[in-house]
Amino acid sequence: MKSIGLNGIRPHIKSEIPRKLYWADKLGVLVMADLPNSWGDPEYKMQQEAENTFRAVVKRDFNHPSIFSWILFNETWGLSTHWEEVGKREAQYLPETQMWVSSMTIWPNH
Repeated sequence: MKSIGLNGIRPHIKSEIPRKLYWADKLGVLVMADLPNSWGDPEYKMQQEAENTFRAVVKRDFNHPSIFSWILFNETWGLSTHWEEVGKREAQYLPETQMWVSSMTIWPNH
């Protein structure tokens, strides 16, 4: 990767394993740390799992100098609520989901 001039990676929608972060630190590779995302509707259990994962991964990896960014959500995956209306699948971002997404950016509450 470095031999072709790249200096950063984004392991897409998964938490990176500690060994890779160790080597990123040693080799000077920048890492955008993603958290896993859901593809389903933003139900309470999914939100709790996302919060628990966020806390655990940050607790484990916060001290890696290679991590320069935490990516909480990939685009809008798992953030819209779906339903069927007149044979057509509809989706909407509900206000309560928007509030939850906003709350995820405030670390002390999580």
